[in-house]
Amino acid sequence: MWWARRTGSRRAVKGDSPPPQAFKALGDQALRRGDKAKAQRHYELAVKGNPRLGEDVFLKLGAIAFEDANTDVAAVLWRRALELNPDNSSLRTKIEQLGATVAT
Repeated sequence: MWWARRTGSRRAVKGDSPPPQAFKALGDQALRRGDKAKAQRHYELAVKGNPRLGEDVFLKLGAIAFEDANTDVAAVLWRRALELNPDNSSLRTKIEQLGATVAT
């Protein structure tokens, strides 16, 4: 499989899926190229494979939604990131500025 060649893994079996971290990396690459739609798809696959992958994925998904003027979705995604890191005060402020309720 393509990801096995890139990572040097010899354990890949036909039908295996790439690890969630690979989807996150692909999302990061797509976002750097400005391809928000592809980045979003990769990030969604990453968190589907590992919901606790990290607040970073939810921050980026929220930013994509916000840039697309979808503030309700952005607030939901940023709240998910805040659940993973409740000490992120700048994120809490951003959510409050959107007028969304922040659970503590």
